[in-house]
Amino acid sequence: AGTPPGGGAPVTDTDDTTVIATASPSIALTKAASPNNVINAGQVVAYTFVVTNTGNVTLTGLAVSDPLVGLSAIVCPDSVLAPGTSTTCAATYTTTQADVDLGSIPNTAGVTADPPTGPAITASDDELVTVEGDEVVLQFPDEPGAAKAEAARLAEKAAKRAAEGNYAKAIGIFKR
Repeated sequence: AGTPPGGGAPVTDTDDTTVIATASPSIALTKAASPNNVINAGQVVAYTFVVTNTGNVTLTGLAVSDPLVGLSAIVCPDSVLAPGTSTTCAATYTTTQADVDLGSIPNTAGVTADPPTGPAITASDDELVTVEGDEVVLQFPDEPGAAKAEAARLAEKAAKRAAEGNYAKAIGIFKR
């Protein structure tokens, strides 16, 4: 408001402005296992799932899923994440003989959350737990010919397993 020169009615003006804030929902998931190498069936693997809101809007309805059969319920302390915040969810898994036979536990987890508007957003991450064997010392016969034959037998057995696509078992020929 102002007064014009020489008096008169004050001069006023108003103007409305709308500033548009662009919502950019985004989420990230990082899955980790401890330990990430196991030896036997019956070992417990602790999985953590770190979920981070990498967008600029608050996310609700956070849900982490993992199709690994035998995994415990995934526990998340938070289901709402403000921009820039994270929550760490957890679950456990007990290894099976099938895991040991396979030589690894490949697995992918996913997360879903709802932004204030628009469709749900998702992210995924995988984690590979490998089965390692205890080291063994191979003792060969003292005669060079017999030692060579035993080494050839073990190499042939490892090559057969590798050809079948079971690389962990091929390596396991020389580990226990």
